[in-house]
Amino acid sequence: MLSYDSFTLERAIFELRFHAGYLYWDNCGKIWCILSEKWPNLSMGKVDTSQANFQLDDNDIHLSFSYNRFGVHQDYPKKRDFFPRFTDESSQVILEYLQINTFTRIGNRYQYMSGVDDIDEVTKLLVDRGLFNISSKMENLGKKISEPNIKFLIEKNDISITVRIGYVKRELEFSVPKPLKVDESAFIKQGISVDLDFFTTKPVDRGILNVADLITTHQRSSRLQPIKEVPET
Repeated sequence: MLSYDSFTLERAIFELRFHAGYLYWDNCGKIWCILSEKWPNLSMGKVDTSQANFQLDDNDIHLSFSYNRFGVHQDYPKKRDFFPRFTDESSQVILEYLQINTFTRIGNRYQYMSGVDDIDEVTKLLVDRGLFNISSKMENLGKKISEPNIKFLIEKNDISITVRIGYVKRELEFSVPKPLKVDESAFIKQGISVDLDFFTTKPVDRGILNVADLITTHQRSSRLQPIKEVPET
């Protein structure tokens, strides 16, 4: 039976948005030099006048920055302490060279997946087992639910959280030269997705932002805990 303790954290995302980081065009090379000294295994992807992209393949880390955005995401995080530390240290370097002092938005997102055999498992969890109840009047409209998805917003002070829960069916798309092979064992083709997106609703001064502490706090609060199954009636 599907329960929240079966979910896998597939991706952790952190993003900073800002205005007037025009020193991107002057300091992109300097930033790359500093980052490559700190992380020798960091490789450069596509870099042009609009955005710079880098990868730390050993940890499935992707970093990008431009004149109005800084972002890091990690796929299938294994060590929860590395993502906040890397994001904190790399952001300090980039923001210093871009001379950014205020953020228009700070976002921190966690995307979970749990595999299912068919869509009915998701329907039972969301509708039939107490999370959401469909009244008899709604049932008269139809018996089959084909796209079980919900979305809601939680607001507290200057932080909001968008929560998305729903059924997902997808295919793994990649292209590698023969005879190389890709491990597909961790990829879930059909399942229920839980997407937790923390973001600020007001401008934030750089001086009060501690990236590592913020990510660590959100990591703790976003972890899916086991839930008790609601008995069938």
